[in-house]
Amino acid sequence: MRTVEWVRLAAVAGAAITAVLVASRGRLVRSLETAEAFKPDRAIQVAPRSPLGRFWLGRLVGAGVLQATPTGSYWLRRESWAVYRATRRRRALLIVSFLLMVLTSATWFLRPR
Repeated sequence: MRTVEWVRLAAVAGAAITAVLVASRGRLVRSLETAEAFKPDRAIQVAPRSPLGRFWLGRLVGAGVLQATPTGSYWLRRESWAVYRATRRRRALLIVSFLLMVLTSATWFLRPR
């Protein structure tokens, strides 16, 4: 396999993994948004069935985006969610920019002379 084919394969695999992760997080947050669980008195029970859902629940609770009530229900803090999403987007943009720079440099230095 040539280097170009490996790069294409890595790009497709990375995009697929990212899509799965984002969809899993989106389902969790969407369930809270649909129930309008934006205050402790509107909190709902969240029971993710998949390991990814449980991962995102723990991650969002740890980030302060989701708050647990004493009864085990969760509610979404809108302001924290907006900050969290903006931070993730900024980080993703930096990573993509860095990878493009590395790929461009590698292409330049590895070109036949």
